[in-house]
Amino acid sequence: FLGPDDRPFLEDLLGPEDMATFRGLVGPDGWCRQFDHDSRGCKIYEERPVFCRVKTWLAPKAEGFGIDLKDSEAVGAFCTHCCREHITDVYGDASAEMA
Repeated sequence: FLGPDDRPFLEDLLGPEDMATFRGLVGPDGWCRQFDHDSRGCKIYEERPVFCRVKTWLAPKAEGFGIDLKDSEAVGAFCTHCCREHITDVYGDASAEMA
């Protein structure tokens, strides 16, 4: 679930081109147009935009959250936490995605 209205901070994180790409991926229901609801997977996983690549896009921003970028374990834990937080927001704590 992408819901741009739920992510007002995105304009601060994404440049204009990425923001346009992001908005183009959001369907009228708030879900990514490339999300396969049956498999709960991305239809364009290998070609997904850089902002969908957690470690590529999010890891460099970890420093702003007090994470030492030289500590790969801490960066990985930060990225995992961000993903789990988003999944919990969308599906809840007891979802299959959290298993």
